Amino acid sequence: MAMTEQESNNFLSNGRILRVASIGSDGTPHIAPIWYVYENGKFYVQTGPRSRKTQNIRANSKVAFSVDVGEAFYDLKAVTGKGTARILTDKKFNDEMGKKILLKYLGDLNNPAAEQLASLEHVVIEITPTTKTSWDYSKNP
Repeated sequence: MAMTEQESNNFLSNGRILRVASIGSDGTPHIAPIWYVYENGKFYVQTGPRSRKTQNIRANSKVAFSVDVGEAFYDLKAVTGKGTARILTDKKFNDEMGKKILLKYLGDLNNPAAEQLASLEHVVIEITPTTKTSWDYSKNP
């Protein structure tokens, strides 16, 4: 059973891992699980400027994505789709988004892991969904 738009937005806002598929210069797909923030209908991820996903998106902005949970049939929930990605260059925005991502996953910017990750060179990729499909089998007991 499909999620409502509100259920889908809540699910994406509270999800833990975004799987992003991009296309390499050789035409082959590359999928990467990554931390993210979902705001105003868009995903934001932080990654290295020379990562495979960054290189792929520079060459081809088309991506696919999935956020999913569950193992047993009636626990399965997911939102999948396609979209366009762009690499953001506004340093102030990227630093703030990076902090939001670290807070979501680590809960504190002062912990050693957050400090180490914040010190790395990074870019932020914005993904705008163009299509989304959802399901929530917990609605079908």
